[in-house]
Amino acid sequence: MVNEEKKVQIYSYSKVWKIQKKIYTIQNFVLPMPIDPWQLLYFGVTWFVCVIIFGSLPGLKAIPAMLRHIVFPYFISRFLMTKKLDGKNPLRYAMGVIVYLFAEHGRRMEHFKMRPVQSRPVKLNWSCSQGKRLEENHVSVPN
Repeated sequence: MVNEEKKVQIYSYSKVWKIQKKIYTIQNFVLPMPIDPWQLLYFGVTWFVCVIIFGSLPGLKAIPAMLRHIVFPYFISRFLMTKKLDGKNPLRYAMGVIVYLFAEHGRRMEHFKMRPVQSRPVKLNWSCSQGKRLEENHVSVPN
């Protein structure tokens, strides 16, 4: 038998970037199933956070090590990879919430300089159908 290489025809360059990247082995250890690099990254980050949380809080060391180091990080990373909050990845959503909470309210950025927001009264004219502007019909509405 001759080993024939499997040829893949690519009709456009956009298909090149859609190939899924998978990790099949780590050094000489063959994984039971291929893993996406992003899943591995999320698992590593959530494992690190879980180790810090479970190590710093006194009552949580009684939880079995299998749960603390494998099960909880796996399910947390799985949640972060699959769920969308407000159409965004949960980490990006959490960063948006943190930025909103710590941002200065009542200020806006203009040309990379912070300036206070100035409120101006809004004038409404209710006599639009008469074809002329009457100054006495203006109503001031503050923001």
